[in-house]
Amino acid sequence: MIEIVIWNDNGESHYIGAGSETDKHTDDSSSAYANNMPHGGWLEMAEPYIAAFKAGTKVPTITDEKLVYWYHQSPRATCGAFDGIETLQDSVFVVALPKSAGTITVTSGGNTKTFEAAAGASAYEIDMGVGKQTFSLARSSGDVFRSTGILEISNNCGPTTLNAFVGTAKSSVIL
Repeated sequence: MIEIVIWNDNGESHYIGAGSETDKHTDDSSSAYANNMPHGGWLEMAEPYIAAFKAGTKVPTITDEKLVYWYHQSPRATCGAFDGIETLQDSVFVVALPKSAGTITVTSGGNTKTFEAAAGASAYEIDMGVGKQTFSLARSSGDVFRSTGILEISNNCGPTTLNAFVGTAKSSVIL
């Protein structure tokens, strides 16, 4: 069961709308956390499940294969101590939605991990590394798609660095 409780609560970083919607948020201090930190990939991740629910089936059908990934911008140790920081994981999370089995490769800074994904939805995690974040889906014939996240992980802690940056890698469009 999926329940979307809050569609666009920028102040608590719970929004799932597209980045362009949150980038327009300027009426209070929430914009410091929401601007340029898209969460629309989480909505894309839910699409096969929403379609399955509407069709009355229990198993989602993947029609648009993609990788949805998210991470915060800085390791928590660089951001000092404050209430709740211990709940954050210094990880990059990836949900794979391939139509058929493939190899998922995730590189976070100097850390690289490869996963064998079956058709359908599967979730993976890799330790966060400072630097570029890359994601790929490959099969025996070669890369299906490869993407580099537009936000690098850095040791510079600022107001948005603990909000999740959510991206989507797919063959037709890379965000």
